[in-house]
Amino acid sequence: MKKAFKGNRISALGVLLAFFAAAAQSVMANADPPPGPEPIVEYAIDARLLPANRSLEATQVLTWRNPTQIAAKTLRFHLYYNAFRGPESTFMRERGLQRFKSRRQDKARRYGGIDILELSRIGGNELTEKIAFIAPDDQNEKDRTVIEIPLDIPVAPGESIRLRFRFQLKIPEIFARTGCWKNFFFMGQWFPKIGVFQDDGTWHCHQFHANSEFFADFGRYRVAVTLPAEYVVGATGNPVSNINNADGTVTHTFAQDRVHDFAWTAWPEFLQLRRQAVVPGRDRPVEVVLLLDPQHENARERYFQSVIFAMRFMSEKLFPYPYDRITVVDPPLGAAGAMGMEYPTLITGGHISFLPEGIHFTEMVTIHEFGHQYWYGLVASDEFREAWLDEGVNTFFEGEIMEAYFKKAPSLLDWFGIRIRDTESRRGPLKRIPVLEPVNQPSWHFLSGSNYSSHVYNRAAVFIDTLKGYLGKEKLYDFFARYARQYAWKHPSTHDFIAALNEVAGQDLAWAFKQFINGTGRLDLAVHSLSSQRMENDPASYRNEVLLVRREGFFPADVLIRLRNGREVRHLWKDPGRWKRLEFTHESPLHSVVIDPEFRIPLDHDLVNNSMAAQPSRKESQRAALKLGFLFQTLLGMLFM
Repeated sequence: MKKAFKGNRISALGVLLAFFAAAAQSVMANADPPPGPEPIVEYAIDARLLPANRSLEATQVLTWRNPTQIAAKTLRFHLYYNAFRGPESTFMRERGLQRFKSRRQDKARRYGGIDILELSRIGGNELTEKIAFIAPDDQNEKDRTVIEIPLDIPVAPGESIRLRFRFQLKIPEIFARTGCWKNFFFMGQWFPKIGVFQDDGTWHCHQFHANSEFFADFGRYRVAVTLPAEYVVGATGNPVSNINNADGTVTHTFAQDRVHDFAWTAWPEFLQLRRQAVVPGRDRPVEVVLLLDPQHENARERYFQSVIFAMRFMSEKLFPYPYDRITVVDPPLGAAGAMGMEYPTLITGGHISFLPEGIHFTEMVTIHEFGHQYWYGLVASDEFREAWLDEGVNTFFEGEIMEAYFKKAPSLLDWFGIRIRDTESRRGPLKRIPVLEPVNQPSWHFLSGSNYSSHVYNRAAVFIDTLKGYLGKEKLYDFFARYARQYAWKHPSTHDFIAALNEVAGQDLAWAFKQFINGTGRLDLAVHSLSSQRMENDPASYRNEVLLVRREGFFPADVLIRLRNGREVRHLWKDPGRWKRLEFTHESPLHSVVIDPEFRIPLDHDLVNNSMAAQPSRKESQRAALKLGFLFQTLLGMLFM
């Protein structure tokens, strides 16, 4: 399906020089965190984009080293692009698209896909005929997103294999963060990508699911993209060279070490803007590149300021951003499917010009996607099997950065008197979705896409917010700094996360994870009743009684008891019983009781039952009205998400 390239090609010497240039540009500004292990995989890709045909032709030379103590008798690769080959792929089935499209609509859909035209072992035999499509997760014979290749000569432990691919893409309409819209192209998950060979001799190489994202080994990338000269190009990594070809095209070469993916974009309309960002802990600034839709000129500073603020925040709290460049892509509204996604050193933002400035959508998306540079990009959690370690942790940090960025102003929504903080908006989805499944499970096991996002993003982030209230912000931040440094470039698991947190906290927090991350527990603390009775033998004193109940779950909570004379009594409710009776004698009767008065337990499902007044007064009625107003604002906030 792919014809030989025409025009200039990168020579073998040029490829080698590009790798050395990338290595020189990728040196960390300091030794914290450590530079990471030797790369397991190296990609050298030469690609030619044919915009008129919505196609791409490429060759790929891949070098893979077996990092285990077991010989690899087969190789497995992701062909993510085949998720968009037709309505029967696992991705499309799980999205439900094949059920809701008529045959006419389905025929009109601009599908895409990837075909491997040639595959050979360099210095060895031809492998094209040995390619077999497999579906290890659901046995869907129509899914073509994973291939397996048997090897005549296994790759021994510590040894390497070099493969040469020739492949071709049919580029779909922009969908799930990849594809094209008119002459705008965004290319994510576009090349044959080797899976992860595990210590037990099995491959971590799952199909592309509707809710799953990605997981791969760290490596070196050198990618040359040839396309018409009028296109403005942005990509993962650092630019190495631009070569003007005789046929009116330009070959753009980018390279980057210590990353586990490579994405790029091209559009003739982009405004390419640059700024230097001084970042704590770095000897030299980071180059910030903004590829802006010219219709969004008014968003220029919103993008620059929010991404630079996020970079400085994460560099100060965790460790300095280790790459020399970050590229922010502002897709046109017609290509909204490309908005809001993360790739190493490249993120896509989102700006909707008709939204009022009081809706901080642009800042929220930019800050969220930059945060992924750490949890998805550097710590590199497994987004297939334990997605909460990336999405949940990152959503928590999104809230922390948004609160710091907007300071005392509402960080998400400040419009027509509706004022919502980013952290408040997460509770809305939790009210709608029943807890039927744990947060920590393979992404494709969730009941639905809404369940996936509600649990993996919001429930996990609210859980971490609750840990912040329990441990204190300083201790939680100390944990995240140690965790990020310890596991940079190491793919930690939930087990690693809990062990590291226990060490910093100085206590075993397994009970919390068992309920709310690995289990289906939900938290609901409530004031059941309160009463005050005069003492018969001492009429000047009252016997006060407060009954607290745990309707669901367990979490230690502060209880504030207010007396009618203005005094306050505090109690730490930490025993795991389902109910607790507090009794004491005092000269004043009870006025009210509040569980978690400082709102340190946002995981509590129902906040309305957290308080009770002995004799409702006008002030208490006003307080109840304010509480209902807060809930209403949160609901409205969800409608804008």
